[in-house]
Amino acid sequence: MLKNSNPFLALLNFCPSDSSVTYVSPEDIRSSKMSGGHLEALCDIYFLSKLYKSVAVVYPSSSASSNHFVDNILVSCKNIRYCPVSTASGNLAIVLLSLNRPSFASFCKLYPDLLDSFFVIGCHRNILFHLQLFIYLSYSASNIFFKSYGSIFLHNLDNIVASIRVCIYPRLFFAHLFSAPVRILTDIFSLVYCKQIFITRARQNVTNNPMGNLYHYIFGSKTTYSCSGPFYFFRSSKGDLPLTSKLYKPAVDINKQFITIGSLGDNTFPTAIYGIKSMLIFLDAYSQQNNLSITWNIAGKITPEVISKVSSWSKRLTIHVRFLGYVDSVDDFYSRLDAYVVPVSGGSAMPIKALEAICKLHVPLFVTQYIENSCSAFYGDSNIIACSKLR
Repeated sequence: MLKNSNPFLALLNFCPSDSSVTYVSPEDIRSSKMSGGHLEALCDIYFLSKLYKSVAVVYPSSSASSNHFVDNILVSCKNIRYCPVSTASGNLAIVLLSLNRPSFASFCKLYPDLLDSFFVIGCHRNILFHLQLFIYLSYSASNIFFKSYGSIFLHNLDNIVASIRVCIYPRLFFAHLFSAPVRILTDIFSLVYCKQIFITRARQNVTNNPMGNLYHYIFGSKTTYSCSGPFYFFRSSKGDLPLTSKLYKPAVDINKQFITIGSLGDNTFPTAIYGIKSMLIFLDAYSQQNNLSITWNIAGKITPEVISKVSSWSKRLTIHVRFLGYVDSVDDFYSRLDAYVVPVSGGSAMPIKALEAICKLHVPLFVTQYIENSCSAFYGDSNIIACSKLR
């Protein structure tokens, strides 16, 4: 379990608390459209502001919008300096897959006084900024720290495999396929040219496979594990739940006979679609074993193609599926569920929806084996039901 309340405490071993830290976000943190990447960056900024006298946030500004996290949570952090910059452009940005990420040239023009601070680079997608900063600092990585949101290469590989398994090919399928060699190189650069690496997953969830063991063998000595900002934030925001307490979930009430389960998220990613297929098969067997009638409400972004595909799978099973699309009230959606499902089959970082459900929902949880493999160190023996394998 966790032993402290801030995932960046280890950074104090390199940068004293009276230092100035510059955090480079890959996302527009003021965007009203929040993804897992946005929340990871915002939570990182929040926790860094609790450790250092000043935190400058460099982010690609694409709109004048804002969101609840910035307006209601970060607003109380008076030591944060917002540094919006233009997005990277040009052929090098295209080759390094860094379009729509912060422009280093724009940063140098607008905020030259920050070049002497310590830098925390968020995400492999900031590779061009990282590369140019590294060169600017005369080939020294002593002031550069890297916060991984997960391997871009592995993330796209899982989506490629999932696309093939469910026979749904998104618009960028071939772009992801042919960019794989570049993504390997960008991943490696970010890990090599920095003083310390901060990984979202716990060590036991990294070293549970051969590739993770290889990573730990090469980079383990410069890695801080369990640096998942959203997990710390979800836990610390619950005043009645100590950070080290167990996240125990109630068992499914099999005496009800009719139960409603639900999931909420972007259902257009191949890994989400493949996860839904796997969980349908698992839940079908579970319902027959316990003599249950299960209705699965699937909420969030979805397309007619996905609806058709999922409907074709479910009609051969005992699970009744309802597609809700976007819901007006998330809290109302949660309140009507007897259990929650996290149907994600792959990725490389920490699945934010899983962390939120694990920390905030007081209902039984069904998760894929991928969620078990990536998050188990954070919830331990918590009565969470994991699909035994993907199918």
